Amino acid sequence: DAHLASQRDLTFLDEHHRSEPELIAFSNAAFYDGRLRVMKWRAEHSPNPPPLRFVAVDGDRRARGHNAAEAGALMGELIQLIEAERTLPAGAASSIGILSPLRHQVDHLEKLIAKQFDLAQIRKHHLLVGTAHAFQGAERDIMLLSLAIGAEEGGGALRFISRPDVFNVAIP
Repeated sequence: DAHLASQRDLTFLDEHHRSEPELIAFSNAAFYDGRLRVMKWRAEHSPNPPPLRFVAVDGDRRARGHNAAEAGALMGELIQLIEAERTLPAGAASSIGILSPLRHQVDHLEKLIAKQFDLAQIRKHHLLVGTAHAFQGAERDIMLLSLAIGAEEGGGALRFISRPDVFNVAIP
């Protein structure tokens, strides 16, 4: 039965190595009171694309609980990403994650991916699809986020995706 003898035995892990500085800055301010030290350095004139890009897609979740229009747009992005790295060896290819806070959207995306890509492509990109909980501690070079909610969405789904724990895992 292990336990801490005192609070002095507790250490806050304050070094953050995963996210681009622009992304982790929000979480650092909102969830960690600025105590994180961002350890990822990027040159001022880096050729990297912007760390965050928003793509609006018209669509609503259907009775089955997934947003087909958004899933289709996401699959288009995924196909382009994988095709762009087709000639790269497995060790040089970007790892890719797809996160949705809603289980029905995750299940729908997994089915689409299984139809579109073979196991070698999935392994080459360490492709992981899941909810925020699947990504706890599992970083990827590229993350695609599918909120799967539409303009007519009810309050329950909006409250769920706005939960600080879900949001904090999803964004950095």
